Amino acid sequence: MHKLLLVSLLTFSFVAHSKSRVDSSGYGSCSFLCDNIPDDNHVMHSMGQASLPTLNSTKLSILSWNIYKGRKSEYRKAFTAMAKGRDLIMLSEATTGSPVSDSFKAITGWEWHLAASFNMKNDIAAGTVLGSAARPSNVHYYRTKDIEPFVKSPKATVLAYYAIPGSSKKLLAISIHGINWDGDEALERQLNMILPEIKAHNGPVVFAGDFNTKNPSRVALTKRILGTAGLKQVPWENPLKKKQLDDAFTRGMSIRRARLVHDWVDKGSDHPAIDLQVELTDL
Repeated sequence: MHKLLLVSLLTFSFVAHSKSRVDSSGYGSCSFLCDNIPDDNHVMHSMGQASLPTLNSTKLSILSWNIYKGRKSEYRKAFTAMAKGRDLIMLSEATTGSPVSDSFKAITGWEWHLAASFNMKNDIAAGTVLGSAARPSNVHYYRTKDIEPFVKSPKATVLAYYAIPGSSKKLLAISIHGINWDGDEALERQLNMILPEIKAHNGPVVFAGDFNTKNPSRVALTKRILGTAGLKQVPWENPLKKKQLDDAFTRGMSIRRARLVHDWVDKGSDHPAIDLQVELTDL
């Protein structure tokens, strides 16, 4: 487990804490889109400045989406449409490069934090993201020791705490990209790394993203592990009949809507987006 505290930055550009070094991560070389893997001190990247000290309300509109690194032809149009009116945005396969960073810049008064699984060419980091107009605290990451069989990179998960208006408690938000390993053991290890922090948190939790739950055993495993911390899978209005890679688990909130949005599949991403409307109850 690796953790890294962040401070809010005043610029509208992604900033790594210093330039990453390819030979110090301990993971070795990688392949495909991965140019190098950052060491522990260069996983986190920040962009923008939050305009609010707390979440705007106890009723939240949340978007979770694997955005395919912004490589689809209508990504910008899709993201603009999907991001409108949100309180919290949770992404996987995001990057610090254009057009993804440009789409973040277009939303004023927001703060974004990316945990890099790997760096592509030109020091463009790729990984999971949390974004909100609310200023987060204790932003950090967990990174798997296991590596992907094809890209040969680890998977990073980003976590942050958001103050809740009228409450001393905070919302714990976790954005994940599950490791796509042949067996289930690597995903189990990935979830178990984060589990103690979820159990220790006194307040509501939203845990969403591309879990890579590509078979029934992975779905059952995820439910079982997260269930030990009181998290439940959201009641989907339109679950996929076959494998559903994207999912969401919550605790301490009521679910007003949980649906998959397929409007931009193939044009904006290769994944449907998750549209969550929730009301915090553990206050």
